[in-house]
Amino acid sequence: MNIAGAVCFRAGHRPRMFYKLHVHRGRKGEPKTFAGSDYRDFIRMVHRQLGTPVVGLGL
Repeated sequence: MNIAGAVCFRAGHRPRMFYKLHVHRGRKGEPKTFAGSDYRDFIRMVHRQLGTPVVGLGL
């Protein structure tokens, strides 16, 4: 199981957490991890939900 997540903070508001799970079930031809497009789609989803630009810190 893999997870991608984001925690968003905004002054005067409650923090929000977003996540996306990827479960590998061992099926033939099934991807074992997230692809770059999965991360891109996750960031787009967070952006749409928040209605504001997403700024990240790379670790």
